[in-house]
Amino acid sequence: MIASNEEETKRIASKLAKNINDTNATICLNGELGSGKTTFSRFLIRSLLSGSLKEDIPSPTFTLLQIYEDLKRSIYHYDFYRLNKIDELIELNY
Repeated sequence: MIASNEEETKRIASKLAKNINDTNATICLNGELGSGKTTFSRFLIRSLLSGSLKEDIPSPTFTLLQIYEDLKRSIYHYDFYRLNKIDELIELNY
């Protein structure tokens, strides 16, 4: 998918959220630094949690993981940008 602006990114994320019925869905985003992955993730997470999330959605670049929950689901938002090899992920018990 390619979005040319933030509003289009929001529309795509909202549309995808409506089609995610599986509580065990995994979505992987890949792209260059600054390509909009975090922006897309923020819109998708807000859409999936139906607006119940009031706090900010930070990028987990430094924490590696942010968890968001409502009554219906838990969302695990990972960012592996800083990892260089799979062994580093295993060392963190992920």
